Amino acid sequence: MRTTFLHNPAKGVDRGLTRERLLAFADEAGLDAEWHHTKEEGLEAVLRRPADLVVVAGGDGTVGDVLTRLPEDAPPVLILPLGTANNVAHALGLGGEPEALIRDCRRLCPRPFDLGLIRGPWGERRFVEGIGLGLLARAAGDVNARSVASRDKIPTGRRRLADLLETVRPFAPDARLDGAPLPRDVLLVECLNIPFAGPALRLTGGDPGDGLFEVALAGPMLRGDLRAWIEGGAEVEAPLDVRRGRRLVLVWSGTHLHLDDHFFDPPPAPTRIEVEVLPGAVRVLAPPSQESPRCLSPKP
Repeated sequence: MRTTFLHNPAKGVDRGLTRERLLAFADEAGLDAEWHHTKEEGLEAVLRRPADLVVVAGGDGTVGDVLTRLPEDAPPVLILPLGTANNVAHALGLGGEPEALIRDCRRLCPRPFDLGLIRGPWGERRFVEGIGLGLLARAAGDVNARSVASRDKIPTGRRRLADLLETVRPFAPDARLDGAPLPRDVLLVECLNIPFAGPALRLTGGDPGDGLFEVALAGPMLRGDLRAWIEGGAEVEAPLDVRRGRRLVLVWSGTHLHLDDHFFDPPPAPTRIEVEVLPGAVRVLAPPSQESPRCLSPKP
């Protein structure tokens, strides 16, 4: 099976997951793998080459870099989670060791995966996880700006989030989801393509391939519930007001913002942002389900 193997070699080093070892796993699984560094120039051209499978090994940032650059007719993508939070892999039910995922890749099923499209001061960009304003963006941005060891990022991020709950002020986003106004007195707004965000926090129960965003909001009256959720491990859904839709329009002003794992301070002036879903923009491999019973097989 012709395989484009994209690897961030900075990830997995502590587990001995070198280029040579990962390629050995691929060879044992019968994959004809061509290895590439995810930061090399000409990645778009690499992704346009004929292949039956794309493997991306790295964290959520690496996964986002690849999924947002895939051409329209790209083959399915297998994610090997080598990062810290691995939010995208968790959203797809992908766990276990990379060796097992590669070995069993033919038992996984291609399924549609939505992407987001945002228009704002950066121009037009695609994203994988979500865009958020307020509390979570501030906390995650604070931790990202510090030199925190990978193993400590999740607990540090959750502690920072809990600490900020005491002092962060509500803000009033001028936001509409599919034309309907959203509440204006909130601590956070998260427009999510997957259920997880930040330091491996489950905010919603959404399906990343259903053609809809989930927009999660938290008002100031939820501070106590949010603290209990964060300190309890956050594996269950958060106590948030969750709405579903396809298009979000808002005015960004006076609060921090994240776009996947990129973080931005408040803008100097109110800035209009438009976000829309791109249904089924790519295909990813995931464990079989009733909705996707057909699994991957090599082309003849």
